[in-house]
Amino acid sequence: MISFRTIWVVFKASYRQRRIMGPNEITSLLKTHSLREEKKLFYRAIGLVSVSWCQIEILFDYANLFLINTYDMKETQLPIALKPKIAFFRKHFQTIPELDPFKDRAMAIVERANILKEARHDIIHGYAAKLVSVDDDRRFVRHDYRGKRIAEKTKSYSLDQIIQKSEEMGELVDLMVALLRQTIPPNKILSNYFDDPLS
Repeated sequence: MISFRTIWVVFKASYRQRRIMGPNEITSLLKTHSLREEKKLFYRAIGLVSVSWCQIEILFDYANLFLINTYDMKETQLPIALKPKIAFFRKHFQTIPELDPFKDRAMAIVERANILKEARHDIIHGYAAKLVSVDDDRRFVRHDYRGKRIAEKTKSYSLDQIIQKSEEMGELVDLMVALLRQTIPPNKILSNYFDDPLS
């Protein structure tokens, strides 16, 4: 069945040209329109991954902010990069006795985050070398730094896989929020540990 949107695209193009389009022209127009729409979906899916991952990193920041300001530990500064953030979270949920009831859930979060960070790294930091293809896969190329050299790593994701990864990240966000709600006491106000960015 032909959608109203398809009819509208053909009508607008015919109106602009002030003539009725032939079958080959319509086929070409619809193919171009379809590729354009698919490209928009592709970029939206990448945006979903970016936003979802941002939420995960912020939740690691909040968890670590709570940990460093609540329990005695040798660390005096919050980790900044992703790998140390996850390591800090893991270490303290494994070693702080008061957090022992939450340890298994925290380790499950770490495991999922470590799996999803690879896809996030491919999709966000990779260059989409092939945006549209017949088999619906996009090949991402990202750099693997090796001393003074760079190796190109490639990985393919379909549009559905990218969307699936963003949904898995959203599920991880839900798990992290639930964990933080149970581990951070209601009277602990994290905003007390925020500095004014202008000072």
